[in-house]
Amino acid sequence: AVVSTQSTGVEGAAATALLIAGGADALSAVQTASIVTGLPYSILMSFLCVSLWRGLAMEFGDLNPYGSDFSIGIIDPFATWNPGLWGKFFKNLFMTPAVLFKTNMRQGGSKTGSILLAGAAFFLWSMWISLMIAEIAVPGVYAIGWICYIGFCALVTASRAATRAEFDINGNPIEDFFASLLLYASVAIQLETAPKKRGLTTLVPRNSEQPEVALVLENGNADTH
Repeated sequence: AVVSTQSTGVEGAAATALLIAGGADALSAVQTASIVTGLPYSILMSFLCVSLWRGLAMEFGDLNPYGSDFSIGIIDPFATWNPGLWGKFFKNLFMTPAVLFKTNMRQGGSKTGSILLAGAAFFLWSMWISLMIAEIAVPGVYAIGWICYIGFCALVTASRAATRAEFDINGNPIEDFFASLLLYASVAIQLETAPKKRGLTTLVPRNSEQPEVALVLENGNADTH
């Protein structure tokens, strides 16, 4: 507590000195520094909150820790030596709208609806890129660009949630949103490879009336113990 108090005091004194010495320009620098240093912690806290929810859900029996999961993890393109996976990640940086089209068609959506979904995703994604570039000439338009990006991520989130429901994969909408927001290209890989899910689809608990436990695997085979 003492160290934390001292650190806060030093930071406050440094900020005050900057404001006195530099005026409004220094204030802008302090605000920018605060945002830059706080953003990584915000992302980390988001993952910690989801991890805490998963841990509590497993503890109280609301979530099966051995349940179905995507065959590809969100960070697998960075954590594994797999050039093919790298290629898919790079491709989906630009082709995610096409993946949404295929996913919606696979789930029984109409061709018209799938085209509209892919078109909306492409429009929002392209507006995000365009407005980020336009910020060079028109200050302030980046904010509209980020709104477009969040809208694009919302479409990816909805598709991931529908895919989880389709294949009975563990997760929740909050996870879907943050995964789409941070690594939408990885989410697109998950949507493409969802039929190759891993884990158990059904876990029958042991009880006194049922001496054998049947673990039904994703390929439909059953092992008894």
